[in-house]
Amino acid sequence: MISHKNVANHYSIDRLILLFMTALVVVVPLTYSSNVTEITLYPKFLVLTVIVSILTVLWLIKLISQKKSLSFSTPLTLPILFFLLINIASLSAAINVYAALFPLAQLFTLNILFFILYNNLTSKRIHLILKAWAVTGAIVAIIGIGQYLGWGFYWIPSAGNPSSTFAYRNMAAMFLILTLPVAGFLFLTTRRINSEIVWGFVITLLTVYLIYTRTRGAWVGLIVALIISFICILWLRRTRGDLFSDLKKTIQSKSKGITALACIVVIAFMASLEPNIKEVSSFGEQKSEIMTTAISILKEGGDSGRLGIWRASLDMFKDNLNWLSGVGLNNWHFNYPYYAKGHLISTRAAPFRPHNDFLWILTETGVVGFSIYIWLLLTVAYMVFRILKYSPDAKTVLLTVSLTTSLAAILSHAMFSFPKERIASSMLFWIILAFIAHIYRNATRSLPNNKGIRIDNEPKSLAQTNYRLGIFALILFVIISGTSVELARRHLLSDHYYLRAQIFYLNEDYPNVINELIKAEDYYFHNWRTAHLLGTGYLRLVEYSSAISNFERCLTYSPHYINTRYNLGITYFRNGDYINAIIQFTIYNSLDPTSAKAYYRLAISWHAIGNVVEAEKN
Repeated sequence: MISHKNVANHYSIDRLILLFMTALVVVVPLTYSSNVTEITLYPKFLVLTVIVSILTVLWLIKLISQKKSLSFSTPLTLPILFFLLINIASLSAAINVYAALFPLAQLFTLNILFFILYNNLTSKRIHLILKAWAVTGAIVAIIGIGQYLGWGFYWIPSAGNPSSTFAYRNMAAMFLILTLPVAGFLFLTTRRINSEIVWGFVITLLTVYLIYTRTRGAWVGLIVALIISFICILWLRRTRGDLFSDLKKTIQSKSKGITALACIVVIAFMASLEPNIKEVSSFGEQKSEIMTTAISILKEGGDSGRLGIWRASLDMFKDNLNWLSGVGLNNWHFNYPYYAKGHLISTRAAPFRPHNDFLWILTETGVVGFSIYIWLLLTVAYMVFRILKYSPDAKTVLLTVSLTTSLAAILSHAMFSFPKERIASSMLFWIILAFIAHIYRNATRSLPNNKGIRIDNEPKSLAQTNYRLGIFALILFVIISGTSVELARRHLLSDHYYLRAQIFYLNEDYPNVINELIKAEDYYFHNWRTAHLLGTGYLRLVEYSSAISNFERCLTYSPHYINTRYNLGITYFRNGDYINAIIQFTIYNSLDPTSAKAYYRLAISWHAIGNVVEAEKN
């Protein structure tokens, strides 16, 4: 017999789980820090890992107290597991294994989050989370619109305004195209006029801010997603007439039409306003008219160098046609300079990603990893199809269409950008997968061909076995999520001291550069960036042996980093080791054949050892 006290405890744990599940979609998008170089990546990830760890512990407590088994019974389980395994296997080909730890922890955390949600969701909880998500989107949009129109919010650090709390406008656009369909669903399904106005206002804010971001890839992604959704609706109309009629009754009302018209008028007016961005990014960000931005994609150079990056990435894939691993997780940017032949490569900057998630996965995890990822996406598409075909509830079908629109939008945008790396967009991607898995389970449970077995009907011995396996799995989840928290903390603190070192470097305070970088390496030693800056600091202090050892350590992590090759060549030259200087400048020239200064340095190095012929060649 269950006591009232036990019921109250179960209820309290469930409320806490709901609280932290909702907190994810509120806190993570709004988190940023001005005390690190990675303004949003590390702060958002730390918040994500902490909340997931808390959720895992609460889930374990709930499992022990209620003595019920957890469920991994979803069509997505196998592709999720195999995709995780192939990413781990890819480390065997990695130049820098340590660089893979962060994205691997991210993938583990999001996979754990998927199963937490899958086992703890209800239809009511999904709607509460969606509402919190949409309201957070409105807050993000208000900040971004304010930055665009010059109203303020410029204390929030940015590499390209209007970025709101996402560090760069393109990253904010990722969040917006995921959120807009959710807000659309809430608007279409509400029955109250006040709610219609609220959700219409949210949609207006999100749309205006999306226009202001001037992110063409996101615009294309959302348009493609809306076309796919329209096709789904047409299919429902042709194949499920009764449900389509219920759907029309759910969304149709005169007040919705009036509200929608008002939203369109406001959006058109806001889109016509001139930008008044107070800060221009040091990365070449330019103010531009919205129409000019839209047209520029058709002009020569409108790809922002992506075509050259994609060609080099395909060469990388062909040259490393390893069916098991590719070049290794998060190792694309260590390999890219070798294949770029100077394209977008200089001592000042180099691409960190191919700006195409599918190509990124293909080059880093090989054909097998890419195939498993496609398997995952096709499984989601199959689940959506089954829900649309069999679900008797019009509202559930509309929710599925809305979630599918969000997925289609971000996957289309992923053809031009990198949402899988960004914490908020990747988190929302996996949250949507969990929502679809939950809806699929409920929609197909009563079908004659459904092979799923409810835990209540399991034999006692099997239920007990599943319970024990569940306890073991959750203890493992707690360990993994706790490890991810510590990894996130270390990356954040290391990056904090790295930023301080950069500030001291700009002020030419090189002793403090060294001091701050030593602190940074106490938290994360295997960082090629800190090793390079340490070498540069020692070079400025004319401590050549220390500079050489740190530059060489950097090259063990990133052998094609041309900035280090150049600085190491300079160090050898100043130290009188002209042969090694020639070696470094020669490697540099092979990576960037267009660099005049490297040829000059190579020439004077040859001249220093008396080889006039080679000096004249360069």
